[in-house]
Amino acid sequence: MKSRREFLKDAATGAVLLGSSAAADRLAFAAAPEQHAAAKAKVVIARDPSLHGAGAQPDEQRVLNLLDKAMTAYTGRQKPVEAWKSIIPTNILAGKTIGL
Repeated sequence: MKSRREFLKDAATGAVLLGSSAAADRLAFAAAPEQHAAAKAKVVIARDPSLHGAGAQPDEQRVLNLLDKAMTAYTGRQKPVEAWKSIIPTNILAGKTIGL
C-alpha cells in the first residue's frame, strides 16, 4: 500500500494530466463541432395508467411488462428477450445469476 504522500502526489499528477487532456478536448470540440453534433440520444417513455393498484405500491407484473415494452421500443426488437440480449451480450452473462 502506498503512503499518503505518494497517493496525493499521484492524484495531483493525474488531475493535471486529466485537466490538460480535457483542455485539449475542449479545443478540439471548438475546432470541429460538426463531429460532435452528429450523436443523437434516443428517449423512450413507457406509461401505464393502471400501474398502481389499490395500494401505494405498483403492481410488480405491470412494472415488468412496462419495462419490456420500453426495451423493445428502444431497441426496435419484437421480443423482450431479444431486446435485452442486444443490450447485454450473452458472453457477459454466461454462468451468472442476476437477481433472484
